[in-house]
Parts: sequence; C-alpha cells; structure tokens
Amino acid sequence: MQNDYSKYENLSKKKLLNLFLKAEDNYKKIEEKLKEQGELVEFLRKKSKEIISESSSSLNTKQVKKAKSLEQDC
Repeated sequence: MQNDYSKYENLSKKKLLNLFLKAEDNYKKIEEKLKEQGELVEFLRKKSKEIISESSSSLNTKQVKKAKSLEQDC
C-alpha cells in the first residue's frame, strides 16, 4: 500500500518543518513503547517458562497447553 504524500507538496517550509518535528516525536514515542513492550514480552515469556516447568496443578490445563504451544512458536 502506497501512501499519497502529494498533499504535502505545496505546504510552506515552516508548516513542513513543524509536521516533520511532530512526526519525528511521535515516531520516537512509538519506538520507545515498542521497546518497552518487547522487554515486557521477554520477561513474561521467561516467567511463563518457569511456571510451565513447575507444572503447577493449580493451573488450568488449557492455559498450560496454550502457553507451551506459544513457547514452541517462538
């Protein structure tokens, strides 16, 4: 899917620079959130492996099977 950027062609330099700065700021925020989510996923993956290996009888068997299948997908 191609983006149509033609609407930006005739904007003033000042407007273009302001849009660029806002877009850059938003991009950095998204990158940071992705990094945080990645770290959270890694932490939770590690904890889940520990839980699965304990084979706790208090866990729902469906949950354990689902977690094991997700673990194998990684």
